Amino acid sequence: MKEWLKNSWKLTLYVICGFIILSCIFWISNSFPRQSIIDEYLKKQEETLKQKYEEQINLKNSEIDSLMFKINQSEQQASNLKKQLAKIKKDQQNVQKPKDSQETIARLKLLGFTPK
Repeated sequence: MKEWLKNSWKLTLYVICGFIILSCIFWISNSFPRQSIIDEYLKKQEETLKQKYEEQINLKNSEIDSLMFKINQSEQQASNLKKQLAKIKKDQQNVQKPKDSQETIARLKLLGFTPK
């Protein structure tokens, strides 16, 4: 009987120690955040970063579009100025002396001068 009490005491001690160890393991496992919580947080962060990135992309695209429009306008103006320059050079090469006073007066009127 004494031996059974000794073994019973040891058995009880083992059960109590096992229970304490299991409760500590359970408490530690519940104190850390679960993987699903971390996944949700990462998804939210990813969505906010994507949204910010898309906003920046849209802003840059609108700036690019406006700059492309200005470039096209500038190219058209440059093209028009080149045409005008070519016309002026052509007209300059075809200049002849006026034959009479009426032609001189007509040329001065074209230039904006009014003879008195």
